[in-house]
Amino acid sequence: VVGSSSGIFNILQKMPNLYRLMIKAFNIMIDGYQWQKVIVNYLPKLKVFEFYMNYQLHDCDDMEKAIDDLLKSYHTSYWLVDRQCLPDFSRAFHISPSTCTTRTKPTCPSEADC
Repeated sequence: VVGSSSGIFNILQKMPNLYRLMIKAFNIMIDGYQWQKVIVNYLPKLKVFEFYMNYQLHDCDDMEKAIDDLLKSYHTSYWLVDRQCLPDFSRAFHISPSTCTTRTKPTCPSEADC
């Protein structure tokens, strides 16, 4: 998907029975709070979730803080308790002067875990 998060979210709102989602997004940064809102409100049956994001950090004076804020958005009770999964950012970032790539493993890596 290339474009805006609102475009992605508009499509996902129409898919309440979605069980598995793998999404690749370019030039879009979606944090854990945004994903939580979409999953809770529109994707009640979602069990397997995997994403890849590649985006530019424009006008970012403190890239380390921007990345830290992104990581913190996934360290909430929703991801840790409700979903009992945390996206794996262990090798998530490849940073050039202004580009950040985020890749996660599935939140439920196998059917047995869901």
